[in-house]
Amino acid sequence: MVVEIVSNKVGNKLGSKLAGYARIGVWYYVVFDLLQKLGESLLQVYELRANSYQQARLRNLGIDPN
Repeated sequence: MVVEIVSNKVGNKLGSKLAGYARIGVWYYVVFDLLQKLGESLLQVYELRANSYQQARLRNLGIDPN
C-alpha cells in the first residue's frame, strides 16, 4: 500500500507514479487530500486490478468516508 498526502505543490499525484506502482505490484494506492486540491473527496483509494488501478468504493473496503 502506498499513501500519498497532497500538499500545495504542483504535481501529478494520480498520473505517472501509478504505472510504476502497478509494475512492482502495489495493491492499493491511497490519496489523502485534506485541502481538496484534487476534488471534493478527502480520501481516494485505488485498487490494482488486471495491472491497472481502479477507484475502489470505500464502503466495500470497510471504510466509512464520513
